[in-house]
Amino acid sequence: MLAGSVLAIGIALLYGGQIAIISQGLYSFNAILTAITLATFSSNQDVKTSLYIVFGIILTVFTQAALTTLFKPFAIPVLTMPFILVSWLWLLFNQTLNQR
Repeated sequence: MLAGSVLAIGIALLYGGQIAIISQGLYSFNAILTAITLATFSSNQDVKTSLYIVFGIILTVFTQAALTTLFKPFAIPVLTMPFILVSWLWLLFNQTLNQR
């Protein structure tokens, strides 16, 4: 999980995330929650699952940045919405793959 947190912070810094939000830990918190969800609800624990988790972490960071920008004019906090959205997408995607 530490690697996921470092990956999330690195991506947020690389793509110009707000330092205040990064220092509050919101990027890494949502990314770790997503990683835990993807690992928990994956049917197999293999290299492909690890790649899905890395992709989920990256997607969570970008979702965090997009929602923060989108909701800023309305003063709505994003909180754990990126984790929820990416996790729901993963559960839908995983269920669709398992039905085939």
